[in-house]
Amino acid sequence: MGHRVPRYSSILWGVCMPSSCSSYDLEEELSQKLSGLDISVRVYNTMCTVKNVNRPYSFGKTLSITFFLAIILLLSMGTILDDGKEGATNFEKLLNAFSLKRNLRKVFDLSEAGSRVKGVDAFRGMNAFALLIAHKSMAMAHSPFVNKTHFSAVFGMPWAVIGRSAIVYTDSFLYLSGFLNAHNLFQELERKGTIDMKSRLLARWFRLFPLFLSLMLFCTYILPDVNNGPQWNLVVEEHSRVCEKNMWKSFLFIHNYFGFEEMCLTHTHQIGMDMQLYVATLPLMLVLWRFRRLGWVLLVGIAAASTVLRYLAIHWYDISMFVYYGISTPKSLNYTRQEEQQGGIAPPIKKKHILLRAPDI
Repeated sequence: MGHRVPRYSSILWGVCMPSSCSSYDLEEELSQKLSGLDISVRVYNTMCTVKNVNRPYSFGKTLSITFFLAIILLLSMGTILDDGKEGATNFEKLLNAFSLKRNLRKVFDLSEAGSRVKGVDAFRGMNAFALLIAHKSMAMAHSPFVNKTHFSAVFGMPWAVIGRSAIVYTDSFLYLSGFLNAHNLFQELERKGTIDMKSRLLARWFRLFPLFLSLMLFCTYILPDVNNGPQWNLVVEEHSRVCEKNMWKSFLFIHNYFGFEEMCLTHTHQIGMDMQLYVATLPLMLVLWRFRRLGWVLLVGIAAASTVLRYLAIHWYDISMFVYYGISTPKSLNYTRQEEQQGGIAPPIKKKHILLRAPDI
């Protein structure tokens, strides 16, 4: 598995050869050259790349290009035709929604709103920056010119735990999302006495899905053609193949239940959890509003069950809450699976874990 987790225990060779040769030719040649060293050779055809040769057009690629051209057209028309007035027709309202001038004003609007909670935006900004650093450090480990021995030594220092404990930042986002959702739902209940679940679910879906779809289409069909190189297929192309196969799970926001290895855009597992928890929040807040004592019993019971389940998951699967040098790949994947599913656990099947160590070179 190399599309997300760097493979410290592998020696990666990049071999240049004529484009008329195949992966089987290289495999046979290397097997003959290394036959006296008792080394088996396997060259994967999917890891081969030819410079300046793009993948053939497919339905998904055609759909992606059409989608992004339509977005660019709407952005251009909305920005040029925006006269600062509210649209009268549905088409004018649609164009206003894509106006860059109108949206930039909203992004940088610092006026206070009644439903706004002070300080939350700054806290989310710090969490986002910390997560960016944690993910960037993982991406740096893929670089072939990084001294991985030195990188591992630095990454294993005590202060580096702020990058190895990404769970702190992801869970903080879930906490903030739950807090803001509950805050807004209680305000709606005070005004109306009920929750319009249909409109809220639709609003949530339209808020997340278009941007999520754009990211998946770009990384699956556009990004692989942006560049090439010895490790481009290992990371970018491999991720693209996984997305082509499993993108439908992300459309339904259930991709966090099917394993880290087969997940399209693994860093988006939090979106699936956030959507599922949002759906669960709606009836829970309604019960808490109407039946205060029963609501508090449910809240305390769910919190206690979640804590117990997480403890059992760590105990049963021998999970480490931190990434550290020397951690086995199965152990690391067990941790990510349980973190993505947030407590949906069962007693494990005992497996033999092999510790993968970097070769002495």
